[in-house]
Amino acid sequence: MNRLRMNGIRAGLQAAVLTAGVVFLAGCHTYRVVENPPPGSVVRVRIPVQSPLNNRTEDVLVEGQLLDNGDTISLATETRRQLGAYSELMQHDTLRLASDRVTSFELKEFSTGKSIALGVVIAGGATLAALFGFGGGGGEVPNPPIPPQTTVVNQSLLSTVWGLIAR
Repeated sequence: MNRLRMNGIRAGLQAAVLTAGVVFLAGCHTYRVVENPPPGSVVRVRIPVQSPLNNRTEDVLVEGQLLDNGDTISLATETRRQLGAYSELMQHDTLRLASDRVTSFELKEFSTGKSIALGVVIAGGATLAALFGFGGGGGEVPNPPIPPQTTVVNQSLLSTVWGLIAR
């Protein structure tokens, strides 16, 4: 009984550490439209691009670290490409745009409220999955299984020997 109690306490502590880790590691960001973001901040730039096929103008979003914000806007961007199942290529580029081509700047900021909400949702889901996975959330079984009936066959040594000889 003592061993079961210690296992329960250990499982509870593991769940608490897992919950705290999920809350602190989960992160969300928001984007806020600004006029002049400071250099060095991570921004998302909205650029209108016109298609030569149908003359439609669509906005393209480019995210990167703002290096310079003057007549020419410089962004340090990072692109990931999958080459195969286990290989990935990181491509670092510096984009330079005329400031009159940019429609808006959106500053990327960490959102504490969204991060906490996401952490609570993930931790709650993990806790419920653990409860149901280990049988803590199912309740009583409506029809318990019937134990198997055992039958004892008693056979004497003499009949066993006679069965071997008679073959």
